[in-house]
Amino acid sequence: MKNMGFTLAEVLITLGIIGVMAALTLPTMISNNKKRVVETQLQQYYSMMNQAFRLAESDYGDMSGWDVPAKTYSQGGTGDYEWFQTYLQPYLKTSTVKKAFHLYCVWYDGFGIEFINGTSASCGIAEGFSNDFLCMFYPKAEKMKDVQDDNQKSKKLVPGKDYFVFKINLNNNKGFQPYDSDECYATQGTKALPSRGCAKLIQKNNWKIPSNYPIKF
Repeated sequence: MKNMGFTLAEVLITLGIIGVMAALTLPTMISNNKKRVVETQLQQYYSMMNQAFRLAESDYGDMSGWDVPAKTYSQGGTGDYEWFQTYLQPYLKTSTVKKAFHLYCVWYDGFGIEFINGTSASCGIAEGFSNDFLCMFYPKAEKMKDVQDDNQKSKKLVPGKDYFVFKINLNNNKGFQPYDSDECYATQGTKALPSRGCAKLIQKNNWKIPSNYPIKF
């Protein structure tokens, strides 16, 4: 009776083919999974911040009448941190808040927030280039440490992957929105927040990272 089993050569060839296919598809699967995680985190952050604004308005009235941090904390005025502590912090689930957060090459005072879901954000008046009230969102909380003070690690961070830029508006288009810019390209660093429009690009695509997204995960 003829043996119907597989030979060792056939088994090795089959395993080799499976290995090649896995090597070809696994990186794509890992990349796609990372994208899905970031998409979810961005939606959660955007929703959480806007909910905080709505709750604060119910207590303090329309945000157009709120105090605005006209001077930085170090200049003796109402600082970014004090503003946050008054209007938003009571409505956010945070694990840590860092006062007077010095962000390399963008603002010199502000605040850093670590959320209970493992993400973080640093916010402040962007003295470095626009005087806008901005927030940088980090899908991985530990990345926030890489931008504090004169940190050389900030030069290696990738906008649109390691951090995303949002803006706080108290008057026109009021509330919390991704920074309104078309700039989203592959680059590194935080100086003047290059490629600051990536969160806006993802929002326009219904909070899904587009197939032609210029930054690799």
